[in-house]
Amino acid sequence: MTTSMPPPEPSANSPAGAALRAGDLAAAVGIVAAVALMVAPTLGFAFLHGWDDNLHITTNTARLTFSPANVAYWFTHDAVSCYLPLTMLSYMADYAVWGLNALGFRLQNLLWHSLAAVGFLVLLRRLGLRTLPAFLGALLWAIHPQRVESVVWISERKDVLCAAGYIAALLAYLQARQRGRRPVLAMACFLAAMLSKSMAISLPVAFLALEAHLWCRTHGRRWPARSDWMALLRRLAPFVVVAAAFIPVTIYFQSIPVDETPPGRQVVVAAHNLLWYAGKTLWPGRLCPIYPRLDLGPAGVAGLAGLWLALGGLLVAACRRWSAAVVGVVLPALLAYAAALAPVSGLVPLGHVDMSDRYALIPTMALWALAAAGLNALPSLDPRRPAAAAWQRLALPALACLAAGYLIAGVLYGRLWRDIETLTRSACQREPASVFALGQLGDILIDAERFDEVLVCGARLAAADHAWMTPAARQRALARGLYLQGFALFRLGQPDEALHAFEAIAPQLATTIFHEPTRNTVVYAMMAEIYLQRGQTDAAVACYDAILERLDPESFEAHFYAAVRALQTGRDNEARRHLQAAEQRRPGHPLVQQNLARLGPAPTAPAPTPAATPPPAPGATP
Repeated sequence: MTTSMPPPEPSANSPAGAALRAGDLAAAVGIVAAVALMVAPTLGFAFLHGWDDNLHITTNTARLTFSPANVAYWFTHDAVSCYLPLTMLSYMADYAVWGLNALGFRLQNLLWHSLAAVGFLVLLRRLGLRTLPAFLGALLWAIHPQRVESVVWISERKDVLCAAGYIAALLAYLQARQRGRRPVLAMACFLAAMLSKSMAISLPVAFLALEAHLWCRTHGRRWPARSDWMALLRRLAPFVVVAAAFIPVTIYFQSIPVDETPPGRQVVVAAHNLLWYAGKTLWPGRLCPIYPRLDLGPAGVAGLAGLWLALGGLLVAACRRWSAAVVGVVLPALLAYAAALAPVSGLVPLGHVDMSDRYALIPTMALWALAAAGLNALPSLDPRRPAAAAWQRLALPALACLAAGYLIAGVLYGRLWRDIETLTRSACQREPASVFALGQLGDILIDAERFDEVLVCGARLAAADHAWMTPAARQRALARGLYLQGFALFRLGQPDEALHAFEAIAPQLATTIFHEPTRNTVVYAMMAEIYLQRGQTDAAVACYDAILERLDPESFEAHFYAAVRALQTGRDNEARRHLQAAEQRRPGHPLVQQNLARLGPAPTAPAPTPAATPPPAPGATP
C-alpha cells in the first residue's frame, strides 16, 4: 500500500484507454446485476404494515399527492419523528406513478442503492485504485447482507437516498478540488443527502479525511503550511456551517428517549459498536432485524477495554513498519468511518435499539475503501507485477467465494422481510430477545388470534430483566407483558386470571409507563366486561369513565363507550343517541347495530295538541 501518486492512466483514445473504459463499464454492470440478483426475490413483497410503511405510505396517501401544500408540509414537518423532506418527495413520485403498488417503491430503493454502489466504484477509481480492486471493494459493500435492511425495507428509502447523495457529494468535492474550483455541486449533493436523512452530517469530516489522504499522496508526512490550512478552511467551512445548522433541526424533529438507559452507559455502547460494525462487515453472522439491547457486565467492559488496547498497539506497530500507508490511508479511512458512525454509534440513545444493520450503510464505505486499497497493494491483483504462485491461486478465488457467500446470505436474509410476523418472529428467536420485538410480536399474534402464543410472549416480556434497564424500562416491559397475558387469558375464557393481570397494571394506565391510548382503552373495556359478569356495575362504570376521559368526545369510540355506560345505568335514550352518533361515524358497525337492535325502535312522541286555527286574512280564500 503506497501513498505515492498512481501512474498516469492511458489516454482515452488509446487502445489501453478503451480497454480501461470497457473494464470500468463491465465492473459497473456487474455490481448492478449482483445487487439486482440479491434483491430480486423480495420485489414481490407487500408493504410492511406495522413497520413504518403504513405511517410513511399506506395510511399517509393524503400527504403523498403532489401539491404545493404537501411539498411545503414535508419541509416543515417530520415523518415518523425524522426530518426527511426529500425522502417523502421520492415517495410522492412513487405514489404518482404506482399508486399503492409496493413494487414501484421497491424498484426506487433498488435504483438509489445501485447508483450509490456505482458511485462508490467511480470514487475508488478516481482515488487511483485499479479497476479490479475498486470493483471488489464496491461489490462487497453493495451486496453485503447488512444492506438488505436498507434496500428491501421501503421505509428505509432514507438510507439509500442519503447514501447516493453522500457518494455524489464526495465525487463532486474531489472533482472540484482537482480542478481548482469551488465545490458548489458538492454542496448541492450534501444538502440533498441531509434532506434525505440527517446521518449525512458527517460529510465535512469525510471531506477532511479525503483531504488528508490526498495531502499524504502528494506531500508525504510534511506538515501543511499556514496557507494550506487556510485553503482547506475555505473549502470546508461552508459544509461545517450547513452541518451545524441542521443540528437543531434534527434535535427538534427527532425524539431522543434519554430515560431508556442509565447515563454513562452510552460511552461503553459506542466503544462496543465501533468494533461491532467493523466485525459484522467482515463476518455478517447472526444478523437480526431487531437486535437486543447490549448487556455488558464488568467482565465484558474489561474485555472491551483490552481489545481496544490491543488494536491500538497493533496500529502503533503498523505505523512504525508502514508509516506512510498508515498515516495516508488507514487513519483517514478510520476517521471517516468513526465520524459517519458517530450519530448512531450509541453516544446518543436511539430508543429500543443500540445497533442496527441499516446504520452500517454509510460508515462501512470507509472500511471497504480501506479493504480495496489493501487489495490494490496485492501483487497478485496487479497485472504489471509478477506475483507469487500462491497469491495467484488463492487471492481471487477466495474473494470470489466471499462475494458469493455474501450474495447467498443476502438472498436468504431478504426472505425474512416478506411480512411483519416473519420478520419479528425471527428477532424473537434470539436469547435474550429484544423487549421491543417481543411486544410487537405479541400484538401481531393478538391480531392473528393465536392466544396461546401470546401468553408465552407476554411471559417472556414480563420476565425481562436486563442490566441496561432503568426502573422505568423494567416497569414498562412488565406492564406490556401483563397486558399481553391479560388479553390472551380474557380471550381464552379465563376472566378471573385476566382481571388479576389487568388490576396489576391498572395503577400505571394513567402514567407514561403505559401510555398507549389504544391499549388503555382495551384494558379498561375488558376489565369492565369482567366486572359486569361479576355483577360489579359500579366498578364497570368507573372503567367506562376512565375510557371516556382519554378519548376525543366526538370520536366513534367515545360515543360507543358512552352508549355502553348509559346502558349500564339505565339511560336508554342517552344510549340510543350515542349509538346513533356512532353509527353516523362508522355505518354498519356490528356492535353498534347489535346494541341498537337491543334497544328497539325509538318511542313515538305523543301528538301535540293542535293550536287554534287563525282567522283568514281579509280577501283570502278559506
